Formats: sequence, structure tokens, C-alpha cells
Amino acid sequence: MQDPSANLVSENPDYAKRGAQISEIQQKLEKVLGEAYVSSDPEILSTYSRDFSITPKRRPNMVVLPATTEEVQAIVRIANEYNVPVYVVTSGFNHAGSMVPRRGGIMVDLKRMNQLIRVDEESMTATFQPYVRIAVFYEECNKRLAARDVMLRPANPITYGSACMMSNVLTGGIPFIALTAGSHAENVVGMTWVTPEGEILKTGASALPNVGDVPVLGLGPDIGGMFLAAEGNFGICTEMTLKLFTENPWPRDRTYYFHPKDPLEDDLEPVAEFFYQITRDNYLQALYKSNNRHFAQAVAESDEHVEAICESMPANIMFYVITGLDEEEMEIKRRHFEEQREAHGSFIPMADDQNQAFLDMMDLTEEEIERLLVKRCLTLPGRVGRWKGSFQWTTHMVKMEKMAAMEKKYRAIMNRYWISPDYYGSPVTTSTDTALQGPYNYGRTVMLEFDFYYDQGNPDEVKRASVVYNKLQEMGMQAGSVGVKPGCRTYDLQMPRLGTYFEICKGLKRIMDPNGIMSPDTMPVMDDYI
Repeated sequence: MQDPSANLVSENPDYAKRGAQISEIQQKLEKVLGEAYVSSDPEILSTYSRDFSITPKRRPNMVVLPATTEEVQAIVRIANEYNVPVYVVTSGFNHAGSMVPRRGGIMVDLKRMNQLIRVDEESMTATFQPYVRIAVFYEECNKRLAARDVMLRPANPITYGSACMMSNVLTGGIPFIALTAGSHAENVVGMTWVTPEGEILKTGASALPNVGDVPVLGLGPDIGGMFLAAEGNFGICTEMTLKLFTENPWPRDRTYYFHPKDPLEDDLEPVAEFFYQITRDNYLQALYKSNNRHFAQAVAESDEHVEAICESMPANIMFYVITGLDEEEMEIKRRHFEEQREAHGSFIPMADDQNQAFLDMMDLTEEEIERLLVKRCLTLPGRVGRWKGSFQWTTHMVKMEKMAAMEKKYRAIMNRYWISPDYYGSPVTTSTDTALQGPYNYGRTVMLEFDFYYDQGNPDEVKRASVVYNKLQEMGMQAGSVGVKPGCRTYDLQMPRLGTYFEICKGLKRIMDPNGIMSPDTMPVMDDYI
């Protein structure tokens, strides 16, 4: 065992308070997990010090890799014994700063808990552990059938398939098929948690003896809801059961791409009008708008390919997907879409040569593109951000009629506080983006995502990114949007405005986590939060 006293780095004052306790804690953890799964090596700890966000990096005192719920329970009990903080990480694909160990302590890496435990075809549910990747989860569920030739599938999140399904659900992610599946929170059947005091808690009907994975709530209030979007403050989830849905057995058409007539135009007013008109008829399976960087970053094999795609494609790409009982129905829907597009007058189909160039540059077939972009099952690690850095985003659910005004304010903020022609070049090529996801339920609401790309290795850029992010969050709240998935500092800005609800959350934290060890400072719910 290495001497962990050498790792009490000055970057975190909480380290010094623990002093010689660290060696004792590490020895106890090694007895539970084995020496191979406990480390205080500085080089290893440095890899756990940051995420994709603008949150300042901090190293934990040690990292542990449990394999069972009982091992997680033992870790939490040891942490309580010594009053040492506990943080959690799975894939590390995090934009909220939630995995950064602000007070040092024990980082619980759940990579060894990677089993899809069962897929129940009769109840149409799947039970899995924290490190099951979205792409793997999807493919394994597809091997089971709800009926003849009707495959099962989860409600895939709008994110990379290389991220983990459980963490996306727990942090408030949104399913790609939200129109028919509801939110992730609605799809949770049951969970197993290790509470902050080291108890094992099961939620849902499956907690009852001899019941199994029945997708109903059961008797009593649903306390499981308080764990969702809590950023680890109320414990560690080691097992989850989700509802599954049927893979659409109808014929599914290809993805059709279109863009503004002016390839450099990014005005959301005509987009809002058109999307609202189309979604009122409710015949498309998917409708999405994004900057071409999203597509390029998702599938390009190299930085050069990213740049080549961005230069050759329209700056703002939209796509739609239709399904139907047969080819005749799909042809009617295609014709209807084209009639609406032509009547609107602001958009044109992507040229065939651009479509082909898109495929050629990525050396992928159209079928492979469909799986990567539409089904959101990216098996490669996510290429997030500018070719030399990362990106920070904020996403809002907002009424359709408000989104164009929000986007204009977004541009004003970026032009004033972020875009610098002498640094980035033309504003047209600067690394910012507005993505339009959805819309949902007859165009009633839409997911509006703002992205800006920055270099984490540039301190000046990180400072400016912090300013921009705060202003974007404030702008969203003033515009009447709801922050859907937490990004960095989302909770700082939003939760204190919740009044009594906020006070109840703080009271729950004091009751459930009296020692304040679980993910401190990831949410403003602790009495000593700064």
C-alpha cells in the first residue's frame, strides 16, 4: 500500500484536516474491496479531479471501485465513521460539476457494476447496474420481444450511447421518444439505494416480497422521487428498474435533412413558426434542429474531419423522420411535409451531393448514420466540444412562442461576453450553437439547448465561460423557462427561488445525511454550503 500522506495536496484544505486518518481509512477499505480496488496514487486521483464543466478541479483523497451493493454500503459506513465526504462517478460524462470532489474524500467509481441484471419481457422492464452504457442497454433490450417481431427498447436519452443510462435518468435527462414515453422520472419502476447512513433502501413494488418487476407504484407515497435530480445528496443508486417500450414495428423512413435558404442564417423565428406548424399535425417521429458541429462532432473520426464537415455543410441543419404502416402512408406524410415546407418558404432540402459528402467523409453507410444520429446510440466516446477543449451547455424547456426571443438574448450575451473576432475569427465560425430538440405534444413546448465551446486549459477562457454561463441561466429563468437537466451552477441559481420546497430539501438533507458526507456542495442544501 502506498503512503497516502504524500497526497495531502495544498489545493484542498480539507485534506490537511484528515491527516493520519487517511491511512487508517484506506486500510479498512482495502479489507472490504481488496488492495487492487483502492488507490491514493496522485496520478490516478488527478483523473478524477475534473469533468466537462467550468467547475474548478479538486482531487479526492482516494478512489474505490466496489462491485456490489454491500460493498458500497461498507464504504459509506466507513465514511460516516470518519466523517469523510463521498462522491460518485460512472462514465464521467458530466457537465454539472457533480462528480468534482470539492471537499476531497472518497471517490466511488462504479465501473465494476456494469451488469444488465435482467430483462423481463412480460412486465416490459429492465433491471441494471450503474455502469451499463446506453448503447449496450439498447442493444440488449432489442434482443427481447414483447410480441412476435416487436422488439423491446428503453426510452433512449438525448445523449451519447457511451454515457450511462442510470446516471442520465438520475440527473433528469430527457428521452428521445418523450412524446410517447413520458419523462425518465415516469419510467422508473424501482431502485436500490445505499442511504447516506449506510442502509439499503428499495423503492417501488419490487421491494415487496414475491412481487417482482411490476411497473406500478404500490401502496404509500413514492419517496423514490426525492432521489431523482438530487445529484447524489441522498445516497448511491446501485440498481434500477426501468419501463421498456416497443420498437416501432412499422416501416421507418430514412432521415431527411433540410436547412435555411441562406446557409448562414440562424434566425429561430421562422424555425419556430415552421416547427409549430408541423408539430400541430403530429405526424413526424422526430424533428430536430442543430448546428452542423453537433453532427460533425458526433461522428467524425478526427479533428480534420470535423472541420471538413463544418466547411462543406450548411451551418444549421434540421432533420425529420417519419414512420407509417406501409410505404403508401409514408409517401402521404412525405408529401404533406414538403407541401408545408414549400408553403412556408424559408427552408430547402439538403442537396444530394452534400448528403453524399457527409457519408463519404465519415466512411459510414446511411444505415449507420441513422443509428448514430437518430437512435442516439453512439458507441464511440463522445467528442464533446471544440477540437481542443470542452463545451458547456444549458438546456431549457420553454413554450414554443418564447424560444425565438430567448435565442436572440443568447446571441446578445455571446456577442458581448464571449465572441472575440481577434481570437476566434468570423462570428459565423465561432464555436457557439443553439439546438432545438423536440418539440413535444403538438408544439406546446420545446427543448432549447445553448452550447458554447471553450478551452479548459485556458484560465481566461474558463473565467469568461463562468460569466457567460451564469448570464445564460439568469436569462432563461427571467424568460420563463425551466432548467431541465442540471448544468454547472444550475442549482445555485434556481433552488433558492423555490421557497418552501427549497427549505424542505434542506431539511431532508439534515435528516437523511446528518454527517453531511454525501456529495457535499453539489447542491445548495447543506447548512455550511458556500
